[in-house]
Amino acid sequence: MTNKEFEKVFDATVAKCKGILISKNKEYARGGDKLSNFKKAAGCQGITPEQALKGMWIKHIVSVCDYIDDQASGINHRRGMKRFLIASTTFSCSKLL
Repeated sequence: MTNKEFEKVFDATVAKCKGILISKNKEYARGGDKLSNFKKAAGCQGITPEQALKGMWIKHIVSVCDYIDDQASGINHRRGMKRFLIASTTFSCSKLL
């Protein structure tokens, strides 16, 4: 893959992830707060929002492991996994900033 091809794939992927994250606002941004799920999960467990993020992030790691295991069985999620990883990482990192 050339640098030019990589940039094209990268830009298209970022645009797609942005669209997905924005479209999820109703589901994840209750009351206009994009971090409301972290706060609610923290309150339910008596922990900090950052600790809640850790638990949610582990769920994403398990999903990635499942995707990798599926590939061994001939099930290919590669396109979906790429977008999933970028979107979930971007959102999780934004929580920490």
